[in-house]
Amino acid sequence: MEVREVEGKGRGCFATAAAPQESVMLSTYPDCAVLYTAMAGSRCGICFAEHDEWFCDECSSFGLCNQCDSPETREWHSHECARFISVPPPMRSGDTDYLRFVLRYGNCLAHGPPPGTPPGSCNGAREHFSTLSTNKEVQTDDFLAWAVQFAGLFKSHGLVDEGISEEQLAELFCRVRANALGFPFTSEENLGWALEVKAAMLNHSCLPNCYIGQGQGGVLEVRTKKPVQDGEELTISYLDMTRADLCEDIKLRQENLMDTFRFTCSCELCTSQMKG
Repeated sequence: MEVREVEGKGRGCFATAAAPQESVMLSTYPDCAVLYTAMAGSRCGICFAEHDEWFCDECSSFGLCNQCDSPETREWHSHECARFISVPPPMRSGDTDYLRFVLRYGNCLAHGPPPGTPPGSCNGAREHFSTLSTNKEVQTDDFLAWAVQFAGLFKSHGLVDEGISEEQLAELFCRVRANALGFPFTSEENLGWALEVKAAMLNHSCLPNCYIGQGQGGVLEVRTKKPVQDGEELTISYLDMTRADLCEDIKLRQENLMDTFRFTCSCELCTSQMKG
């Protein structure tokens, strides 16, 4: 698949050849992924499988499965671990998703991608996710204020290198808000969220032709839900369209999309329901 400009939407992803259902259009390790706080104690911090080999007693927020455990991976984690335990205990209690995301981001910048991940992993992080939109012009004032406040807090505790300014960190939070995907996951629930530069270019549809899948070793995949034609735009749903209430209620879908992603959907389903 390739990224192109889309009138009225910015950018989007398009098929470069016809593909049948369940074709893998993209397969890559996420540029930066974080497990939800509740999952960090039971899932591998690299491939996101249930960990059964090693758990970091210092931060209590990172484990490794048998496949990912190695001296090199433990050493790689030690850098983000040292910064995590350096912050005051109140910052390490409750929801630590954004804290651990920033530490993972800084670790990728300073020490490269996690050992054992595919070549070229985490390029988006190393390029500061500069190709992703912040959508600052449509973000709420409350969220923008939160982003500035947390950026200042993280900088004051030395959680990112000197080369990253408070403004850049606040913009990173905006990019997360606008572009993060629910990944990894199981068949029952999301386990965390991730940024992946190319997958983030996929536009939303309530009747998408693609979905985000999970391959071996924590790889993020874009797979087709149905056959697609050469040149066809590839879309995913930003909402859980297995929910009957979302499928049936256009007002509920539009409210969800506006609250989180700050846009109004005009896909085929929304258009037909508005007319009906």
